[in-house]
Amino acid sequence: MKRRAHKRMLTGVQLRNLPFYRTNAAVRFFASMGAIPKHHYILDAAGEPVPAPNWIEWTRMMERPHVRRVALDRFKGGWSVSTVFLGLDHGFMGEPLTFETMVFAPDRESPFNGECKRYVTRAEALQGHAETVRAIKAVIGQLEET
Repeated sequence: MKRRAHKRMLTGVQLRNLPFYRTNAAVRFFASMGAIPKHHYILDAAGEPVPAPNWIEWTRMMERPHVRRVALDRFKGGWSVSTVFLGLDHGFMGEPLTFETMVFAPDRESPFNGECKRYVTRAEALQGHAETVRAIKAVIGQLEET
């Protein structure tokens, strides 16, 4: 009796790692969804958030992490502070919060690990990033003294 070749199913992770999935298929999928909700944003030429005109533009923006990153600072000991454009309004009420600064520490028990602040404009995000960097430098200095 002959055995039929079994078609191997790809897992979600394997599928997402295929180049065509991240570009063409994703663009076709989002384009087929119709009108884009009001809480999706892209960056204009000045780096400020504007409502996304369609799914294709929003998807293309989200696929470009180098464009979405506003600032990144890394420190000795494994600390880092990252500020990015989110592409979605995380404010839910009031002005759209589309930028986020987050602290990543070397371990979960570190002070400030996972601290997150959100902003409306790129200028606010850059200012918030700088303030967070100063705070983290102070924390790292205190940790080194003990």
